[in-house]
Amino acid sequence: MFVGQDRRDSLHKAVQDILTDTAPCSGRHSSGSLSDARVAIYELVQQSLQEFSREINDRAPVNNLPAEILINILSYTSFYVVVAASRVCQLWRTTINDTASLWAVMISSLLWAYERPGYEFLRRTKDVPFDLSLRIRRPDSVQILQEHLPHIKRLTLTLECDYMSCDAPMHVIDELMYALRNPAPLLEELCILYQNSPGRRAFPTIPIDVFAGVSPRLHTVTAIGIRLPFHPYAAFSNVQRFIFRTPNRILGTDTTLSAIEMVQNIAGYRGLRHLAVLQEPQHPFQVGTADDEALVLALRDIGPQLDSLDCSYFPHLPFLLDSLSDSPPKLIAIHSATSEFLSDEWMRPDVSIVGLRFATRGSHDTAIEATDSSGYTRRITAVSMEPEDTENLWGFIPLSVFIGLTSLSMHEHMWPDDQPWPTSDSLQDLRIFLSTSYHRRVSEQTGGIFQLGIDQGPWHVPALKCLTLASILCTYTPHAHERRRTSLLVAADGIRLFLLQQLAPSPPQTLHLEHITLYEPFQSNTVRALHDLVQEITTSEFETVELLPHYHGHMGMHVRTSFEIDFS
Repeated sequence: MFVGQDRRDSLHKAVQDILTDTAPCSGRHSSGSLSDARVAIYELVQQSLQEFSREINDRAPVNNLPAEILINILSYTSFYVVVAASRVCQLWRTTINDTASLWAVMISSLLWAYERPGYEFLRRTKDVPFDLSLRIRRPDSVQILQEHLPHIKRLTLTLECDYMSCDAPMHVIDELMYALRNPAPLLEELCILYQNSPGRRAFPTIPIDVFAGVSPRLHTVTAIGIRLPFHPYAAFSNVQRFIFRTPNRILGTDTTLSAIEMVQNIAGYRGLRHLAVLQEPQHPFQVGTADDEALVLALRDIGPQLDSLDCSYFPHLPFLLDSLSDSPPKLIAIHSATSEFLSDEWMRPDVSIVGLRFATRGSHDTAIEATDSSGYTRRITAVSMEPEDTENLWGFIPLSVFIGLTSLSMHEHMWPDDQPWPTSDSLQDLRIFLSTSYHRRVSEQTGGIFQLGIDQGPWHVPALKCLTLASILCTYTPHAHERRRTSLLVAADGIRLFLLQQLAPSPPQTLHLEHITLYEPFQSNTVRALHDLVQEITTSEFETVELLPHYHGHMGMHVRTSFEIDFS
């Protein structure tokens, strides 16, 4: 910006005044007076430049952004974006560095070890509650935990060895056990991951006075590679969710903790509502191989009080399901199951299925969820099968299911184009995810439901009330647990022809579009024709998909993120 003439004249006059005062009428002056004049002129010019800079900044649009909006925007970005934004100008730097709530959000997305810069970022939280993921390797890490434990909401502690042998010495783990004796009044979720290696002792027993018995908000505990205490501790009295998982295999690791060792001590936690016992997906059959009967007994005893049970497949699982048939949890999710189990065991022939949902992108990882007329749900996820088997998931569903089925959620590539549907007189709600082929990893690509022929005839669904077409496309934000749906452009005439040719005896009353935008050729009026075909067209444009629970990140590869999108 050009400096105005009035400002230039004012500065010139001020400099002349200083020089006039320095040189008396005699024309003689000392070196000291010249030095003082030089300092005075320098300060004058510097002050003028600062005033001019402030004037320019006041006129800049970037400074018209309210601080609250700036902080809200930055809270949806990454840690590195926030650091970069703090270097834009002094105003932004001051605003960002002094906003404790922003740093509480940023700290939650990082995994800290013992780096010194982390101290400064933690200090900026100013005791605002935050989430902390801490890698325990040196005493510095334990010191960080001890200082900030009273203000932590979600705590993840990682103790592992890698191929560089940069693991935590046992004396550091002992110091950690001592630090965990401090109160944690705001703690809501706790995760401890211990990756054992040959020659190292097991993780020490959690002290009986963990958190000094003061953790009234603690409701979720995840134990990866460690055992829970042998009897209920005061700090865990309000825990409603326990997640047990074996650590992922790494180079040099040959020891694993069996499932029964992880769950044998949970019987005393009578407030428990959600239990997960998960084994490494690459070796699913190692789950309790030597202790199958003991594992069945432990899960059978705790099962009736649960709302949800997640369990990796193990050979005696059918016996567990039979023993829980009289009082099962509302949701039983079985992970890493086999095709044989899916064909023979998971769906009871004497139970009427009213809801059926699929989570599959046409890849070797898939999931099926069935809900019976009593409201109990069984979900089979991460089914181990060949890619060609995923093309015929209907082969695992008995035809008798269609008799009482009232709700169905599926992907467009599952629509059968070579055989007719069985009549479904009770189906009322049908949900179809579009753009499945965008996510498929098998070689064959499907054309989608709008390219189907009419050789097999329409599906007879006389009770159908609502058809939902949903976009499955998602983008991911810097926060791993948050996903944003993206809209999909679909031809209105394609939907109209699908309703006429594939559904009988008449189109549904309501067509619901989730993140679907209709388009039509110029002056074709196909959108109007679609409106005339159904009684009502509704739309929904949610900015984000429902956030994944925080504990979901600790379940590893057992529950794919895509499954949660399809089941949300």
